[in-house]
Amino acid sequence: MREYVIVSQEKPLVESFFLQYPGKELWKITTAEGLESSIELPSIGCKLAVKDIYRQVKFETGDMAGK
Repeated sequence: MREYVIVSQEKPLVESFFLQYPGKELWKITTAEGLESSIELPSIGCKLAVKDIYRQVKFETGDMAGK
């Protein structure tokens, strides 16, 4: 495994953990917070907009939607 992604169900927050140096267990952690941000996934050469990940998600409060 080279990379895994955690997607919050409570607010627009995505974290990527990418194994930079196999065997040395050195992980690069990238965080994208807010609907206007994006996150890169180096293992597959992809950049995702957070708003696309949460396209059909309705958050409990309006305060959390933009954060």
